[in-house]
Amino acid sequence: MGKIVCVNKNIHIKKIITVLFIMFINVIVFGCSAIIPNEINNAPDDNLFTINDNDTNNDDKNFIDLTNVKIATGNTYTMVIKTDGSLWVWGENTFGQLGNGTNTKYGGGGKSDGRSDDIIENNDEYIPIKILDNITDVAAGNGFSLAVDNNGTLFSWGYNHNAELGDGTHVNKNIPTKIMENVSCVYANNDAAFAITNDNNLWAWGENKRTRPKKINKNYSINKVIIVSNIIYILDNDNCVYELNKIQPILTDIEDITSGNGVAFALNFNGELYGWGFNSEGGLGIGDSEFYVYPPQKISDDVKTVCPGGMFIKNDDSLWIWGVLHQHIAFRFTESDGHVDNRYGGILIHELGYIANYGNKPVKILENIVAASKKHHCLAVDKNGYLYSWGGNQFGQLGTGKASVIEWINISEDEIEDLIYIFINDNQEANPIIIDNLN
Repeated sequence: MGKIVCVNKNIHIKKIITVLFIMFINVIVFGCSAIIPNEINNAPDDNLFTINDNDTNNDDKNFIDLTNVKIATGNTYTMVIKTDGSLWVWGENTFGQLGNGTNTKYGGGGKSDGRSDDIIENNDEYIPIKILDNITDVAAGNGFSLAVDNNGTLFSWGYNHNAELGDGTHVNKNIPTKIMENVSCVYANNDAAFAITNDNNLWAWGENKRTRPKKINKNYSINKVIIVSNIIYILDNDNCVYELNKIQPILTDIEDITSGNGVAFALNFNGELYGWGFNSEGGLGIGDSEFYVYPPQKISDDVKTVCPGGMFIKNDDSLWIWGVLHQHIAFRFTESDGHVDNRYGGILIHELGYIANYGNKPVKILENIVAASKKHHCLAVDKNGYLYSWGGNQFGQLGTGKASVIEWINISEDEIEDLIYIFINDNQEANPIIIDNLN
């Protein structure tokens, strides 16, 4: 078992053992989470889900054109654009973020409020389903989704409490809804959304401020945008990175930018990758865990592609990762007589520990990779078009056809403070092996 680091000295040992035992049983019996890449192999009609519909094999001499492939990992769901422009989705669908016309908490199982014990382990929504064609870009926010088709039409769907969908309302949508035209690419944060139009202008909405897209750039011709800790950064067409509406660039000669959990990354044309932002869990990959890092620090050389969330692909096509993947466990408060305390809706879900801790320096995890994305789970595409997934899977977001079965842990309110400080850290388990599917 992994090393246990207890921050609170008054921790309840019996509860710790219970929690870790349940996590261990879930991994062994239910396949709730994976720290080694799975080859997704359970698509509809039992066909192998590959990024390309043509016959492929693992012969490196037969690589295919994967230029149009894109991956977006939401907190608990996944979206992938295949080579033919079709958009495939799977995972959590509480707010209709899958866009298939339904709203189901766990791929069709359980109640929408999350309090049902009847969670379905296997369900069709745990495997990839197609919802749109002719898609060129995609983004996943906190329960909402964005997609752009080859005509420049922007669609949105899912959670809309903070006007994330940009349709002029605060009503959730479970099917794609047209928002605006002339769009080249999109970006989504927790509750904010951005679109760059073909004339290189930046439009924004959400955060409970704008219910419709509004142009917000003043002095830049914008190529790409990210938002980190409520600060908007843009990459302009002169390859400079700015904080929005500031005069002096942060970095120059930059090819691409992306973001992770409170962190920003920038790749220059010499293959040097830089990062800045919150680093308390080694999220920048710079070799330490200093709480906040600025100005930008170099992470690595010889980088070809920087991937959303905190991974990169080197010039030899190897995929490198760092930081942590979290695991969620559901607690249910109980009173002294054993009855459920419903003051908090009966449940509380905490990030209790790590599925994997890759450390604060990049480590190689896969080879022959062309695209990847990371959230609490990860996906990667190899040169033959095969899609690999690993990490958290409590909502079926890995696409393997199964999800974790949530085991409720009954505790009193004063015990939760101790339990949330447990971390599981085992570097041996964090070194992935490429395997076939885990079904």
